[in-house]
Amino acid sequence: MKPGVAAVAPLTYGEYAPAFERAGHRIVILDVASAPLTDGIDHVIVANPNNLTTERVGHDVLLGWHEQLAARGGSLIVDEAFADAYGDASMSLASESGREGLVVLRSVGKFYGLAGIRAGFVLAAALLRDALSEAFGAWTVSGPARHAVMVAFNDFS
Repeated sequence: MKPGVAAVAPLTYGEYAPAFERAGHRIVILDVASAPLTDGIDHVIVANPNNLTTERVGHDVLLGWHEQLAARGGSLIVDEAFADAYGDASMSLASESGREGLVVLRSVGKFYGLAGIRAGFVLAAALLRDALSEAFGAWTVSGPARHAVMVAFNDFS
């Protein structure tokens, strides 16, 4: 991801902006009500739903943002860590995650009895997934945490 301007919602998880700044991006505040996005934004990071405000951005708005960003060579990152609280699969972009420039983050810890495990998934196009796997290596989640997630996913009772 080339450095550029990254837009982050004003009240959201506090690590997005510093992480993008460390990677050389300039941070601006995202106007969540803005569609289309203002020119000059290369990347958008949005929690959907936002874990502080519970605000949700509609599926069609997110896909519209993705189209605008992808046309500029940018990306849309949607953190869906709290999406399971709503049970509305139509809000999720997980099924769209094969698109270039779209990254969907999902968490298993918050709603599957694994709070403390801090395990999740990156849903993205294969090229990006492969690059992330190479950059992070095999042990981004500990062995005991991997085992707990596997047991939980195989428990159909």
